[in-house]
Amino acid sequence: MKFIATRFWLLVGASAFVGFAGACSSDDASSPDNSGGAGETSGNGGKASGGKGNQTSGGKGGQASGGTGNDAGSPGDLAGSAGDLSGGAPDMAGGAAGQAGAAGDHSVTTQSCGADNDCSPGICNASHCTVAECVATDDCSSTKACKSGRCLTCTTASVAFKFTPSGAAPTAVYLAGSFNTWSSADAGYKLTKQDNGDFTISIALAPGSYQYKFVVDGTWTRDSANPRTADDGAGGLNSIAVTSCHGLVPPECLADQDCSGGKICKNFACTAPECVVKQDCGNVDLACGAGHCVTATCNHTFTYAGAATTVYVAGDFTNPQWDPMSAGWALTQTSTNVWSGTFPLTAGPHEYKLVLDGNNWILDPANTAQQNTNSFVADSCAVSSGGSGGTGGTGGTGGTGG
Repeated sequence: MKFIATRFWLLVGASAFVGFAGACSSDDASSPDNSGGAGETSGNGGKASGGKGNQTSGGKGGQASGGTGNDAGSPGDLAGSAGDLSGGAPDMAGGAAGQAGAAGDHSVTTQSCGADNDCSPGICNASHCTVAECVATDDCSSTKACKSGRCLTCTTASVAFKFTPSGAAPTAVYLAGSFNTWSSADAGYKLTKQDNGDFTISIALAPGSYQYKFVVDGTWTRDSANPRTADDGAGGLNSIAVTSCHGLVPPECLADQDCSGGKICKNFACTAPECVVKQDCGNVDLACGAGHCVTATCNHTFTYAGAATTVYVAGDFTNPQWDPMSAGWALTQTSTNVWSGTFPLTAGPHEYKLVLDGNNWILDPANTAQQNTNSFVADSCAVSSGGSGGTGGTGGTGGTGG
């Protein structure tokens, strides 16, 4: 019996996934702002030139001759004022240089380096300081995590699983799945009981998809808080954990109504419809339903002519299988000693028998087809509802077309 598991994102309920932490490696970094300061220094120099203009042209002109000197002094003042303006311009250039320095945080600079710690902030690439590749793991692709400013391949991540008992506290809870060859009592995968009654464990997993189950006091149990499931091949379900360096990947959808634009929900992702009409499914035993190719069902009529108190159909299609008095599979007496019942049945082959009065198992007298000492029907749903049943061409398993 196989079953399956994980976490990065998880739901919390009767059992659940919770935390995540990526494991990667890398270095630190920084970035320059010195050019901004240099620009401000040039601005001050401009102011100095302006002051000198006032003192030289203005003052000297005034001393040379009264009115004329004053007139000459006025231009001198103007020249000084212009000097102030030229000083202001470098101030602005200094500010621009400061902005350029800030922009340098996101580009290659002329600052040389031998390691990331030579750059503040930033990282060292090809002997020059550059902007960091990332700040958080969300800045990286799904197969990488952010470490010290770099996007690095995520080899493992810590994935947390949680099981919450719905009744009495179990004695032992283990995690079993495709990541530990389905071992049901591996000491390394035993969950720890917490003060609140939950059982938890964190394990290292590489990004990928895993199937798992909890083994609770020896009983295999799927994670009821995780909507992702897969057939376990034994009539039950395994839970599925899909992980990335960013954590557990949540489902995009759980049902068609979670999708927009006419898309359907398939394998927890929104996608284009599989079909519009039955022919799009390419298999006579499939039908098109709401954009999905689904197993088709055909209406089959079973009949029996003879004395009996009750007549049931039992076979590999009843639930439970081969139950002699399975609810919903009783034939109705339509007239004296004539029994009939029409039921939806997936495309064959199927084996069955009629059960009279709860314990008298007989072959279907109206169906000559047999397999393994049982009556046998091998209809295809390509045939219209209730069409030819049985390999002998008789209608349905009871002989009449359902």
